[in-house]
Amino acid sequence: MWTIDAEWILSIPISQHNMTDFIAWSYTKNGLFSVRSAYSVEWNYQYGSKLKYSNGMGRSTRNPIWCQIWKLSCPAKVKIFLWRTLHGTLPCRATLTNRHMKVSPLCPTCSQGVEDTKHLLFLCRKAKEVWKRLGLDMIIERACEIDRAGEAILEYLLLLPDQDLRIMGYENVREMVAISAWYLWWERRKLVHKEFT
Repeated sequence: MWTIDAEWILSIPISQHNMTDFIAWSYTKNGLFSVRSAYSVEWNYQYGSKLKYSNGMGRSTRNPIWCQIWKLSCPAKVKIFLWRTLHGTLPCRATLTNRHMKVSPLCPTCSQGVEDTKHLLFLCRKAKEVWKRLGLDMIIERACEIDRAGEAILEYLLLLPDQDLRIMGYENVREMVAISAWYLWWERRKLVHKEFT
């Protein structure tokens, strides 16, 4: 047993009531522990909050980003890319390094920073060039100042209110953001895997 595990176990408070102990796992119907149920609990803890919003009265509703993604007029591969990115499963180098894979965390495109979702999609030299050519560089700059996570910035851009987009004079911005983000990933993938087609 690891020392840290022993410390955690010893820090569990003992009940002050005279109750007999019993074994129970409330995350399965039969009350028995299974590895599958533990993974399910952990997944819900990490990602379930992104899938649902609470209205503060005990009821939860679907996060509007998922409806927005599936309504986009773009190829299914782009929608799946967005879904994966917003769930934090895009295999950027920082993510792979955090999972103890032996890769350099530096961006393979610019070698200027750690390649996480934010760098890949918004801060890399190549990404900035793409957003500037599309005329979205100022919106993205403001979004990057507000939040640190690339997933949150992408979600913010995809959920921009229609009236804000009309005022700025843009049409099909969500599709443009979605396809541009996918394009940046595709270009990076070609570079890393030496796919020159």
